[in-house]
Amino acid sequence: MRTLLDLLGAPDRALRIVTIAGTNGKGSTGAVLESILSHAGRRVGWFAQPHLHTFRERIRIERETIDRDRFGAAVTEVREAVADLRARHPEADEPTTFELTVAIAAVAFARSAIDIAIFEVGLGGRLDPVNALSPCLTILTRIGRDHEALLGSNVGAIAREKVGIARPGVLCLSSPQVTAAMRAIERTTAKIAAPLRLVSPLPVASATDGVARVRPGRSGAHVLLGLTGVHQRENAALAVAAVESLADHGVEIQEDAVAAGLAATRWPGRLEVIAGDPTIILDAAHNPLGSSALAHALRSLAPNGYDLVFGCARDKDIGGILRALLPRARAVRLAGADDPRAATATEIVARVAAVNRRQLTAAPDVASALAGAWPDPPRPIVVTGSFRVVAAARVALGLAHECD
Repeated sequence: MRTLLDLLGAPDRALRIVTIAGTNGKGSTGAVLESILSHAGRRVGWFAQPHLHTFRERIRIERETIDRDRFGAAVTEVREAVADLRARHPEADEPTTFELTVAIAAVAFARSAIDIAIFEVGLGGRLDPVNALSPCLTILTRIGRDHEALLGSNVGAIAREKVGIARPGVLCLSSPQVTAAMRAIERTTAKIAAPLRLVSPLPVASATDGVARVRPGRSGAHVLLGLTGVHQRENAALAVAAVESLADHGVEIQEDAVAAGLAATRWPGRLEVIAGDPTIILDAAHNPLGSSALAHALRSLAPNGYDLVFGCARDKDIGGILRALLPRARAVRLAGADDPRAATATEIVARVAAVNRRQLTAAPDVASALAGAWPDPPRPIVVTGSFRVVAAARVALGLAHECD
């Protein structure tokens, strides 16, 4: 990956780069950071994944999905560099789609004169293609169990992979972590002399979820966070800390831009609330940590219970994801997504039996599950389990086209 970037002229070396790793909250943290920097007048590039509706969503320039012309130009540059890579290093493996996309993003950002580029790690950290970049700041969001076959069977092992993005002498910001994860992070950063700062969630300013103080203390400005859910105070705090840290790299941001950016953040498919009768809540929680955060948010968003539309990949901890969501679900409709990795409704039923033996209804697809999930009297409908399921629901609800 580093060789490929160098054959492209090392576009990443011309960028201020922030890398974000973690199990949950990477996208939300990136979304808040992008919003704050944009409100401060900075040109921001953001590499995020996965996408919901079109692959180009993974590369954002100045808060917009990269346009077809810029994307095509970057693809052409990378294609030529890959041919050069094959010629110079025939022993090298073919680059993966994810590796190519990281390179395309780096080229697009460099050619667009981006001030700050935010790169979200795909899987793990230590061996992820994003880790070939040279960041000026690294961020660790909440770490939990996911992708255990690749990253390790316990949180400590997974954290050791995630903290692999840390660099000697480069500040690493971390959310509060469980003890095993925190120990791994502290040991790794100390070993390589990477400064570590633990970031507490933004303080609550009132009893209403989402209202927080930008700074601790009674004088801190109050702001209604644009992203729903009390867990977003954690992700927002990381973004605020990142903005403060970027001042050491010549990026000065005024506090009014911080408050405006926090309030204006939008991130489709992450606790996205569609007002109506009934209310529909879309959230791409795809692991137990994410579903626990969703369940907590639903206590206020759906205090009297909800109907659940659920589907996920067959390699996920299906029982662990549903464990937090089933107790307050009045009805559950299962649907497979249009994805070769998606579990069928029958597979989900077999995996969830140990968690809850309630009657589960199967549907052939997400659109059918939604069509049959309108309760009488109306109560909220929650759609969750994977990005593909949420994407299919957004299309069925007329919020997007399959390939925008």
